[in-house]
Amino acid sequence: MLAGADLSDPAIVKAISYLLHHQKEDGSWSEPDFTGTGFPGVFYLKYHLYRNSFPVYALARYSNQSRGAEEYVAPKFQPSEFRLRSGF
Repeated sequence: MLAGADLSDPAIVKAISYLLHHQKEDGSWSEPDFTGTGFPGVFYLKYHLYRNSFPVYALARYSNQSRGAEEYVAPKFQPSEFRLRSGF
């Protein structure tokens, strides 16, 4: 979302607020559910570091973008810049 929307977009503000308010005292986030697919009813996968790495990455990108640190900000795109792929 940060690559294609303004920092003041309500969805971005809500997402950042959610991450900040749900962060635990030790700096991590809870994720009691399995996040991988596996085979339903047989086995499930859990990526133990995803619950922390993706929120930290999102907060860092938001912080860098809000400070104008262009060297650490993902490129911005407009929907018109995307073209459909063909030949698959």
